[in-house]
Amino acid sequence: MDDGSPRYPYYRYDFRGTLRLRLFDWLWLGFLGRHVLFTIVLAAAQGRGTGGGAIGASFAFLIEPWFMIADIPAVCLLIAAANRVPKAGDAVRFLWRNGAYVVLLSALLYGGIFAWLAGSGETVVDGVAWVSLGATCALALYAFFGRYPRDVFASFPSKDAS
Repeated sequence: MDDGSPRYPYYRYDFRGTLRLRLFDWLWLGFLGRHVLFTIVLAAAQGRGTGGGAIGASFAFLIEPWFMIADIPAVCLLIAAANRVPKAGDAVRFLWRNGAYVVLLSALLYGGIFAWLAGSGETVVDGVAWVSLGATCALALYAFFGRYPRDVFASFPSKDAS
């Protein structure tokens, strides 16, 4: 039963009436794109003055290049989140509206790559990798069954809003 009143407190909405992403939402989306985002941060550190190369060399072991494939859908979703404006195109709107499925795709890719790497012996699968897999699966469940993610993926400013 909908009485027309907002579901969330007023500060959860922007001036257009669109549901805002909380800091937690940005963080879990960033976590799903962590390999690509961490590579970008390392690349930026490489070009910053002296010592950037040392930073890149000391943290480069944390990146498994294969997992960047699984990060692509999540990074696309982050880009769509940053472009939730009335002038956004149909592709951004479609991607955002289907955000839970994009998160699921990212998690399935991650799980598939994880299983392939573990089975082939390409890399060492340690406790951190298992925790990362569990967190990725938990976030996919949260994206599908959480009330706030469902509502935020359904919220996009209309084309005629200014």
